Amino acid sequence: RPGRRRRRRLQRPSGTRLPFGRVFRINARATDRKASTTLKHAMAAEVIRLDGISKIYRIADVEVAALKNLSLTVREGEHISIVGPSGCGKTTLLNLLGCLDRPSSGNYFLDGQEISQLDDDALSHIRSQKLGFVFQSYNLIPQLTVLENIGLPLFYQYADESAIQAKALELARIVG
Repeated sequence: RPGRRRRRRLQRPSGTRLPFGRVFRINARATDRKASTTLKHAMAAEVIRLDGISKIYRIADVEVAALKNLSLTVREGEHISIVGPSGCGKTTLLNLLGCLDRPSSGNYFLDGQEISQLDDDALSHIRSQKLGFVFQSYNLIPQLTVLENIGLPLFYQYADESAIQAKALELARIVG
């Protein structure tokens, strides 16, 4: 159908559907671009690759498997949606992808670098250089001005104060 997005199911290596993964959306906008989009993404570099990722939480004597043997590849130019019911592992997956948590087992590659076993300082560096977060709530610091809130991530990258102010002002102008 015209205007309908092409969808590919997320699958585990065994071929079973993920508990949360109903669709993997690729940024094709029209059916006439299907073949070129598929070829372009097949040749694009891997940005994210998860190989057999599992995350197990231990609560007293009980183990809760939030993710089991998850494998996923996201290539440059692809967009994904992670959907599913409450408690199926969406937030756990996002925490792993955002380097806020570590997997219990498996490997996570970000831009070709294996990051599953990196220490906290290395993960912090990756978060500051390669990842961005958009929160449901704004998470602004009320004691700071808008420009100071915008420039705060640059402060943690040890940027020069005048460079922080200039970049914050530029970004504020872009969004209005």
